[in-house]
Amino acid sequence: MVQWFNGSMFEFPEQFAWKRKHAVKYTGTVDHTWRYGPKLELMAGRVNLQFQPNKKIVWLELFRQFCHLFEPKFAMLHFFTGPELLRCIAISPEGSFRRGPVSRTLLKEGIPNMAWANYFGKEYSEEFDEQKLTSQGFLVEKIGDGYLVVMTENIFDIEKDFVKFSEARNLAKKQFKDGIFLIK
Repeated sequence: MVQWFNGSMFEFPEQFAWKRKHAVKYTGTVDHTWRYGPKLELMAGRVNLQFQPNKKIVWLELFRQFCHLFEPKFAMLHFFTGPELLRCIAISPEGSFRRGPVSRTLLKEGIPNMAWANYFGKEYSEEFDEQKLTSQGFLVEKIGDGYLVVMTENIFDIEKDFVKFSEARNLAKKQFKDGIFLIK
């Protein structure tokens, strides 16, 4: 990316990536906020972390801490298993769900799908009924200006019984306004 500062041109990377090979293996990327196109639209930055499954990690607490730290517009934590990976086409709502949506997708199209744990920033606080989600057994927790919404007790429930997880996800999605999710 090229930027001008005090009359001088500077070039710096728009993103960086890293990979960890020990203990909890993961990769990550950071895309910085920038402006693009003829109208210089704001493209919000994002942090994308992909961990290898590890039952020793308290995933919900880690996600909760990331939400406190970053206060995102939207964030998700999900364990992708065979049923979702098999039908994952790159340029599709499923592909966007698998990669994690970029801000342009969120703005113009919507959230691809409900993950196991989701953080909905203040932009989405009017999009769902917190009390109905809570009364149906979903964990709903206020964090900053947004809400953490969790589908089941354990992220590995997705692997253990995908059908039951999908039923819970579909029930939760019914408490959101129509059109917020790309995958119905």
